Amino acid sequence: MAYDVNFQVKIFPALSAAFDEYLAPVYGGRLSTNVPGKTPVYPVGVYQSQDRGGRRADTIERNGWNGLITFRSIDLTQSGAWNKILELSAALPLLTASGFIIEYMPEHPMWMPVEQITAGSVYTAALVVQFLIYKDLG
Repeated sequence: MAYDVNFQVKIFPALSAAFDEYLAPVYGGRLSTNVPGKTPVYPVGVYQSQDRGGRRADTIERNGWNGLITFRSIDLTQSGAWNKILELSAALPLLTASGFIIEYMPEHPMWMPVEQITAGSVYTAALVVQFLIYKDLG
């Protein structure tokens, strides 16, 4: 199969679509990129690149990409935030995207500072996940 010079550009749209389909239900559809909506309803999930967009991981036979994505779970209680991270982690094996092979490995959980809002405090639990994505030659 021919080398796809546009493969790297296709990674984030494919991942975003997979995250919307398989991970957003953990948050009742409230999973977004980089920042939560202006007036979030809790719990809410957010994901972002942890390594400036990852890097090329091509092999001789196919295109590839390797990158770290951080998932943040934001809720009104600390236990609520961590429970949602656990649910998200359990949903990772479901991830698929047409034309791609997606491999993943949860790397490490992260504590985030407690934020003060008008209604009280907001707690954030995070999980950094290593993704390795290849072009599906099947």
